Amino acid sequence: MKLPDLPYPEGLAGYREGVYRLLLFLTHNIEAADELTQETYAVALSKGVNPQKGENYGAWLRSIARNLVLKHREKRGRRWLVFSSEIMELAERRFVRAGVERDDQWESRRNALLSCIQKLPEAGRTLLLRRYQLGESVKQMASDIGIEPRSLSKRFMHIRRSLLDCINSVLRGE
Repeated sequence: MKLPDLPYPEGLAGYREGVYRLLLFLTHNIEAADELTQETYAVALSKGVNPQKGENYGAWLRSIARNLVLKHREKRGRRWLVFSSEIMELAERRFVRAGVERDDQWESRRNALLSCIQKLPEAGRTLLLRRYQLGESVKQMASDIGIEPRSLSKRFMHIRRSLLDCINSVLRGE
């Protein structure tokens, strides 16, 4: 999803995609993530783009986003899937540790992923396509292939591990 290029102050502009991806992870809802990303930036701009001393823009924006998710959950009640505040903080820490806070870092990882997918055997690429683009369930795919769902889940685990290793190698320039 491409967010519109708005006249954000320079320090904030590079964090839009990362804020959106974090919100998408926390809400599991594209429309909510879009809305909350815009609200996050509206709040940041209304506060004068002035993160607390010692904080970077990414941490400041994520803090605003987390608070908005909690408020949004209160408004929506149980109809809306979202994690507890403790889980959200844990997810944010992992998000930051992944080192993809800025949009350019996301783009590098995305390009590495696309390159690594092309290196997979055809069978692995087909499984990924069916699962992640077409949204087929592991149970249905396993039935079609004639294996146990547990075995297919293990295959996916191996494919994901292989992709992660490849992505890290590409990013290190190996």
